[in-house]
Amino acid sequence: MFNSPDGLGFDEAGRLWILTDGDSSNTGDFTGMGNNQMLCADPVTGEIRRFMVGPIGCEVTGISFSPDQKTLFVGIQHPGRTAVRPSRSTCRMASRGLR
Repeated sequence: MFNSPDGLGFDEAGRLWILTDGDSSNTGDFTGMGNNQMLCADPVTGEIRRFMVGPIGCEVTGISFSPDQKTLFVGIQHPGRTAVRPSRSTCRMASRGLR
């Protein structure tokens, strides 16, 4: 479930948001890990749920919240990057209505 978590952030409600930047090859030690993702952990219940999955080859990075906590921003870095076709593109994503 946790393929190299390297981005962490807490929201106003105390939930821990986990962003991964692991090997997306799905081979060897990484078999079954799939694409990088963003997870949300509830410290009260101990439940961890997947919020989103990034495109193949990306890193999910750069979590931030709007001041009213209704919009979450996250970066998707180098989507589609492979050993054969490197990509330098980055995109940003926002999700509204988190409460």
